[in-house]
Amino acid sequence: HLVVPPAPGSYRVEASFSYGVPWIVSNPIYIGPAISRPEASLKPSTISLPVPADDVHQWRVERAPLSTASTTVDGAARALQFQLGPNAPNQFAALVHDMAGNTVAFDRAAFVVWADHPMRVSVQFRLSTSGTERWARSIYIDRTPRTVLIALRDLQPVEFAATRRPVAAHVQAVMFVVDEENT
Repeated sequence: HLVVPPAPGSYRVEASFSYGVPWIVSNPIYIGPAISRPEASLKPSTISLPVPADDVHQWRVERAPLSTASTTVDGAARALQFQLGPNAPNQFAALVHDMAGNTVAFDRAAFVVWADHPMRVSVQFRLSTSGTERWARSIYIDRTPRTVLIALRDLQPVEFAATRRPVAAHVQAVMFVVDEENT
């Protein structure tokens, strides 16, 4: 189905499951004269929260019962090895960095990611200690290490209704989630 944009601007293409969950979301598609990308206006944060890959007390895995997952240190990086459970709904594996008790609000996160094969990963931010408020963005990764910058204002709510996006927040956990939807 082809839709012609009504005016110059930034658009995206989205394919959803019949029950409304986005399955594929494109990067911005710019129509018309050159415009600046929203990310270009982001200046580096003045707050730095170093996250050492070898800090075993802050890194852990979460997974669905039929999925497997483990984490190791690979040089200066934290690696996630996973296998999603076969023929069962809601299978996932996640590399989680706990920030429980974080008192520093920030508005963006930057990290370097790569994978042994092309895939999509859901980067999720838990904003509540109960885990009920999660915000996410899907990113594409492959064998090429690349820096990804995610602004909290660009995230989508995960499994809850929200009337506003977070601008700055006391993030309680950052999660790199591999699931059926993204694989």
